Amino acid sequence: ETDLLEREAKVAKARVDFLKANVMKLSKECGELQRTNNLLNQEVQNIRKLNASTIQSIELVAIQYEDILRELHVVGPDATIDDYKQLDVSLLPVTIDGAGVPSSEKAALEDDPEALFPSSHGEYPTR
Repeated sequence: ETDLLEREAKVAKARVDFLKANVMKLSKECGELQRTNNLLNQEVQNIRKLNASTIQSIELVAIQYEDILRELHVVGPDATIDDYKQLDVSLLPVTIDGAGVPSSEKAALEDDPEALFPSSHGEYPTR
């Protein structure tokens, strides 16, 4: 009977050792999964920031497009750069929330109306 008890004790110890090893392995894998999850969450936050920035850029482009349409309405579709030089940008309609063109941009346009349409070659369109 002692031999039987010793064998059962050895089997029980082997099972305990096996379970301990599995628990340690699972704990390690759990830690790795938590680290991966943290990295994924950081990436999700980065993507959300990028999306917000992209949306803001698109909204800005839409505002600029509306401003250009208003400018074209004021000077006409066949306007030359000279027409834009004579354009008083302070008379242009304001954009969303009454913000209008930022004063720094207005000042820049008043100083250099050709800045409205610089071409890639450094020349300005004329008709």
